[in-house]
Amino acid sequence: MPGDRIVAVEEALSDVSAALSERGYRVVDLDQETSAGILVLSGQDTDVTGVRTTDRSVPVVVARGRTAREVADEVDRRYPLAGPLH
Repeated sequence: MPGDRIVAVEEALSDVSAALSERGYRVVDLDQETSAGILVLSGQDTDVTGVRTTDRSVPVVVARGRTAREVADEVDRRYPLAGPLH
């Protein structure tokens, strides 16, 4: 749908997915990230510097050590082109 704010989230982060959905984001699996404006990763697949590479240049939020609300707040701040939906 035009205007959808799509966030790709690692499968293991169901609590984050729920929090983002409640805020009006369309949440997709990380393997569908080609249309996402931001990625949310658990932090388990990062290198020693804390960086995970992706094929696209979109913002990445690492969820490790954060609550679902903290991650959703970060997505609100970093989602391209617009502020929070709520």
